[in-house]
Amino acid sequence: MGALDWIAAGARLQAGGCVRADASVRDALHGAERRVAAIASELDAPGVVGLLADNSPQWVVLDLALQAAGMIVVPLPSFFSAEQMMHAAGASGMQALLCADRVQAAQLGFIDPLYDDAQGIHCFRRPATTPRQADGASGCAAAKITFTSGTTGAPKGVRLSLDQQLKTARALAALMARIGILRHLSALPLAVLLENVAGVYTAMMLGASCICPPLEELGVSGASGFDAERFLAAIAHYQPDSLIVLPQMLE
Repeated sequence: MGALDWIAAGARLQAGGCVRADASVRDALHGAERRVAAIASELDAPGVVGLLADNSPQWVVLDLALQAAGMIVVPLPSFFSAEQMMHAAGASGMQALLCADRVQAAQLGFIDPLYDDAQGIHCFRRPATTPRQADGASGCAAAKITFTSGTTGAPKGVRLSLDQQLKTARALAALMARIGILRHLSALPLAVLLENVAGVYTAMMLGASCICPPLEELGVSGASGFDAERFLAAIAHYQPDSLIVLPQMLE
């Protein structure tokens, strides 16, 4: 199943909560293709677009729609330092940034508004005079460039095709098909590949609801902030069948 198929399935099944946070994903799905087409028309092909925002159904839809349109998505975890984000933007050849925080976008050099969105995730690009430091699309069929933070200001980027991501999700879905997962809760940042593919994509392959509330609601903040009581309260509220956690969250 391709990315556009997922989006179409979500639109058809939105009443049943195929992808949702507290409410229907209807608003997140509405206009996604139009937004992406507008962004693509302003960028040099294939278009390298950063995605810096809190967890939400809209994040999921934009991630899939950008890749389906042939662009390259660069998810930026909010816990990255400014130095790490600047490195990722330069190393990937990022041309535009989808970000909810205008000030944060400007700090990374993306100051020209390209697309305003009432739902909160706006699109900015670098000034036309700003040289691209690298070409993230060069020599590969990448649909996504993911960066791991490590302990330095220069995180390592890995290029992934859409087929690679879907192959991993399909394999995981096949292993978990008998478990009967109906509700998956995204407890890690969607910008983290583990949650993005093993969590959301796999749950979609299984036809499960993907619950994507803001991380603060789950007691998760920054690179290591964690409120266990708040996390347990969220689990009790959402009653998920699956979620992905880090070892330190179980201590």
